[in-house]
Amino acid sequence: MEKLFTELTSVYGFVGICLYDAETGRMAKAMPETYPEEDLAEIADMLIAAYQSGDSDFGPLHDVTVYEGTKLFLLRKITNHAFVYVLAEPDTNLFLLRIALSLVSDDLLHQSEVSLQS
Repeated sequence: MEKLFTELTSVYGFVGICLYDAETGRMAKAMPETYPEEDLAEIADMLIAAYQSGDSDFGPLHDVTVYEGTKLFLLRKITNHAFVYVLAEPDTNLFLLRIALSLVSDDLLHQSEVSLQS
């Protein structure tokens, strides 16, 4: 997880990353300690609900972005029940952030299989 965090820190405004299994509630994260695990799970559930709503209403989505106060959350589906979301500053270049996530997508898939298993 730290390797992914290090790779993504090259994107200006990147703050943290969280892998979340929507079925089991398990997570792997590299987030600031100011975000307790319960809050991260609640954020993941809200982002997944927004993603699933948009996906069913508008067709397949690549990701969903939500601005909340002074932070930006970008959620992307990895597998049927595993998701990754990124916490970033609101002025982060979304294009670069999406490219960075795409470049580490194989690592994200592997990390989700390793970290989120029962």
